[in-house]
Amino acid sequence: MKKFVLWILGIILALFVLIFCVLFTPPGNALLKPIIQGQIDKYAPIKLDLEKFSLGISSVELKIAHNDAIIITLGGDFSLFSQTLDLALKVDARDIAVLGELVDTPLQGSFVINTTAKGSLEYLEVNTTSDIAKSFTDIRVTLQDFTPTAILANIKDAQIKEFLAMAGIKPYASGSLSLEADIKGDKDMNFNGNALLQIAQGLVDSTLIKKDFDIDVPKTTFVTTLNALFDMDKLNHDFSFNGNIGNIHSSGQTLLKTLSTNTSYAVDLSDLSAFTPLVGMPIRGSFNTKGEVKGGIESLEIKGSSNIASSKTSYEALLKNLAPDTIKAQVSNLKLDTLLWMIYMPRYADMRLNLNAVVSELDKGLSSKTDLTLTGTTNNAVMKKEFDLDMPNTKFNLTSGVVLKQGIGEANSKLDSDIANLNLAKTQINLKDSSFVVPYVATIPNLKKLKFLTGMELAGDFKAQGTAKLKDTLYADFSTQSLGGSIDAKLDNNKLIASLKDVNTLKLFSIAQLKPVFSSSMNGDFNYDTLTEKGTLKAVLSNGKLMPNEITQLAEKYLKTDITKEAYEDAGLNATIDKKLITTDIGLKSNNTAIYAQGASIDTEKGKINADIKFQIKDKYIYLKARDNLASPSLSIDASDLIKAEASKALSKGAEQAIDKYIKDDKIKEGAGKLLNNLFK
Repeated sequence: MKKFVLWILGIILALFVLIFCVLFTPPGNALLKPIIQGQIDKYAPIKLDLEKFSLGISSVELKIAHNDAIIITLGGDFSLFSQTLDLALKVDARDIAVLGELVDTPLQGSFVINTTAKGSLEYLEVNTTSDIAKSFTDIRVTLQDFTPTAILANIKDAQIKEFLAMAGIKPYASGSLSLEADIKGDKDMNFNGNALLQIAQGLVDSTLIKKDFDIDVPKTTFVTTLNALFDMDKLNHDFSFNGNIGNIHSSGQTLLKTLSTNTSYAVDLSDLSAFTPLVGMPIRGSFNTKGEVKGGIESLEIKGSSNIASSKTSYEALLKNLAPDTIKAQVSNLKLDTLLWMIYMPRYADMRLNLNAVVSELDKGLSSKTDLTLTGTTNNAVMKKEFDLDMPNTKFNLTSGVVLKQGIGEANSKLDSDIANLNLAKTQINLKDSSFVVPYVATIPNLKKLKFLTGMELAGDFKAQGTAKLKDTLYADFSTQSLGGSIDAKLDNNKLIASLKDVNTLKLFSIAQLKPVFSSSMNGDFNYDTLTEKGTLKAVLSNGKLMPNEITQLAEKYLKTDITKEAYEDAGLNATIDKKLITTDIGLKSNNTAIYAQGASIDTEKGKINADIKFQIKDKYIYLKARDNLASPSLSIDASDLIKAEASKALSKGAEQAIDKYIKDDKIKEGAGKLLNNLFK
């Protein structure tokens, strides 16, 4: 047993010697130095070299430097046994230009910080003097058992611009900061005294904001005051921001031990643009709100109201352990177009929003009950500029109700407008995997109002229904029977595939407001890429019949046949779409006739047609040319081949009659006949 105890004591002694050698001897310091350098490299915002490291049993000496620009030294004595220390820290920043490089802002100047810490762990005095940020700084703190019991601070004329740059924040504002504090307390966190913080000559850097956010900010000046009065376990504060753009004020009382507060606030600003860097995006316009904050860390309640974007808005927020728990908002008559303008978004429409929302369980996927209505009129000039759509000013009304339980729920929405109506019933929402399933019914009462999209004036109505799905990609299907047959389509991201069954071509001519040319049932497939705006249509036409029109009249005039009485069972159509240009090959064939068109083109944007159509009856044929206006094209006939053939037949017949009449010798008649045949061959 004795040997075992001695063995244990020997191990402890060996460990003690090892730790002592590693921590407090030059060889041990040499081992620790690269480890400490690695940690400095990991966390320091600039390159700092550990030039000197010496840790002894009762003293320490440390030197860290960035070239000759910044030198940090720490030295002094301490006692592990009596737990006392007498240390001095000095930061000598001879050139702060390196700090300006962190935030891409040129800085000049230097500063020195001298700090001493003297005493024991039970009672420690820390004194700091500095000229940091071109200030005069003197701070004295007394700690008892690491609890501050006395704070005496005096800071004069510290430059905010340099403070921000040293914190790695671009100096979008400048000003002179001063602080006077005289606070005394005890270990039970009871304090008496006051602190006064002031910012004078505040100025927003409009040039820097213009450079970074590309917005114009008017000259903005401000002064700020924070007065804190310590009364035992209470802190009374009064904060004010006063500038040429408005005011921010807050006052209240906070219990120091529980951090429970009762505070009121009011914001009245005529121009938000100066606060763009705080928000991180361009903003503008006026903003007003007021409210109160009550509670502590475990439960903090915020209630307020605002007239943002000319609205009547009230809001409540409950925070538990400083994390959002429940949010309520009631918004009445908010001008959504004004709100878009405030964040530098286009005013797509003149809109009014009414909203009633309760949001909770944010940490469990979000639960919510929301009802909203949005009414307005689209803005033609903005839609044309932003989307190149000459969309007329269109009134619309959107109503929506959403119920979510921990990220999963349902929405019911309805959109009514002058152009179309959209019913989105029982939309399935899953915020956990960001997926949406949206059954819909779309109705267009008057297709004429879609001219800004189609490029041509349509007639009639249209109704379609289907389901849209959005997760990682967009998928949608729809079905319609508004074209005298059925069309079933699927949209997979940008790929549109449609199947046409028994579509009535007369219905299509009626919708396109074109003179009916051909009556048939069309079956086929349509493929289109919404990104490239290119696609194809391949269709078979059955039960075909040409309708009486100028084309059939011209064909009858030259071909001596009424082609409207022909039945076309073998007919095909192949079309290619390249944005607004449609190029088509058409082939129609009956027992007696055939009609062909290759490369016929229609420009839907310009409403132009360019087509050459061949009409053939047995061995007779003519070419019809359709040009210019699609709704009423100019027509011309090329019948030169037919006329030549008919003339040849007539001359041949007349010559044969003359030979029979005037030549009686059979041999001579036979020779003349052969000569005639060769002549009209």
